[in-house]
Amino acid sequence: MAAYVSQIHLTHKETGARTIVHIGAAVRSSDREVLLVGNGHPRLRLRFTQAGGDDDSPVMIECLGIEPPPGAPPPTEPVDFSVDNRGATLNMAGNPTIGIKHGSLLTIGKGVYHCELLTLGYLPPPQIQSAWQTVIGPVQDHNEDALGIYRGKRAQLFALADGVGGAEAGERMSEFAIKWLLTAFHVHRTDDEVDWLQVMRAAFQAINSEVWHFSRLSAAPSGTTLTAVVLQGWDAYVSHVGDSRLYLWNGISLRQLTTDHVTFISERVGANPLNKGRVITTRRAVLDRGIGKGATIDPEQFQFRLNPNDRLLLVSDGLYNRMNDDEIADVIRDTSILSLPQRLVTKANERFNDDNLSVIAVRVITPQGIRERSSNRVESMPRVYVGYRRGYRARLKATEELNTNPIIPFSYRARLWLRKRATRGNFIRLSLLLALVFVMVWWINRDRSEQIAASVTATVRAAETRAARTPTANAALTLPASTLVSTATQPAPSGSGGAESADPTSSPTITLQPFPTITLPPEYRRSKSLFSDSKNDESTS
Repeated sequence: MAAYVSQIHLTHKETGARTIVHIGAAVRSSDREVLLVGNGHPRLRLRFTQAGGDDDSPVMIECLGIEPPPGAPPPTEPVDFSVDNRGATLNMAGNPTIGIKHGSLLTIGKGVYHCELLTLGYLPPPQIQSAWQTVIGPVQDHNEDALGIYRGKRAQLFALADGVGGAEAGERMSEFAIKWLLTAFHVHRTDDEVDWLQVMRAAFQAINSEVWHFSRLSAAPSGTTLTAVVLQGWDAYVSHVGDSRLYLWNGISLRQLTTDHVTFISERVGANPLNKGRVITTRRAVLDRGIGKGATIDPEQFQFRLNPNDRLLLVSDGLYNRMNDDEIADVIRDTSILSLPQRLVTKANERFNDDNLSVIAVRVITPQGIRERSSNRVESMPRVYVGYRRGYRARLKATEELNTNPIIPFSYRARLWLRKRATRGNFIRLSLLLALVFVMVWWINRDRSEQIAASVTATVRAAETRAARTPTANAALTLPASTLVSTATQPAPSGSGGAESADPTSSPTITLQPFPTITLPPEYRRSKSLFSDSKNDESTS
């Protein structure tokens, strides 16, 4: 192992300060001098030399002396210098040389350093310790945060999504984004050469396109934040949109790696009893970049190199809105990685948290440096999705609780299928509506026809009754005498050459001739149209 040592990491146990010494083929030198400055001991100049094949102590440390700060007198008191309780007392007269190996504890004065030796040519992949926690919070009634964990052999994925939207839309969006990301990671997990930044960019764009089309037809706008980090070897690949955060703890300080994609809007709140009758101005954060905010998306992406004992922290806005960076750093410094999420969530809830809380804590360390029995805390909890399952959908599906239009443009084939289905459904609904109208019209006409039939029946019966009480319709009318026509035989005119002459003593002959028999139906006997208009009768006669 000695011929391949390329880096020596000295980490101060109390402060977490790390000193990295490059040696060997990386710098084309078998030895290296550094100035070690730390707490609890003076400034020391050390020389690190490869031991040339000694597996027990592959690297030797030689103390070259104490270097006081410029203008300060050299210390007169001796300094203890030991490795794993094996060593000597360092003073101005002696330069002890001690061998170290991976995992040794270097004691200089009151300072204790943990030694880690990294190799070039065969650098073992880091061991990952991780823990996570997500809670609804004391105020909310449902959790819109979702966590995704994928522990592969070559690479690992940790992702956090914080849904945005009314009702259950935010919850569905964050869940869909995490499941889609786990699916994309699962497809490329065994590839030899993977450009994880490109894979994550394509996944972010596909997720955004689906959520964007879905939210346009929803009752209320919806979307989600999404922060993902892929760990492969000692490299980390980060993709991020929204206001969730990724922190890096290097043992000394806490640094935010991602950018909050938000815009703060000032709002004036009118006077009310809660603010004692005063008009106040509040600030509200609005996402300006996130999943579902637009038809296209450009995620923030970058890559960085990890060091042993680095800690990564993915958190939602519910945590850092209640704890600032210094308070988070204090908790990280004094808490193990497996207990860190639970402790952060507990502290945030104690400060009247009104949002969901989610934390993913990751520690990167060499395999020899792990002392805990368990490297991961895997707990079964809702809204946490571990690994890939076949039931994960690559398309959003409308549900009743989301109150969305069922015609959602998922893809071209989906649009055609849904359009045909909707057309068939419209035809069936139209047919049922026409049938209902026909039944209603028939029912109304059925009632009217019954009424008309009853009226006609009553009219016929009344007519039959009147006909029974009146004379027979075919009988001749009885006419008065004044209507009879009198015809007298007139004498022949004088001068007519008639042979016969009239007998003056004979009486005239009267012939009674009645009018022709008139047959009328019974209902027309009393008709006013025939007999009531006397003027017309007189004029006619």
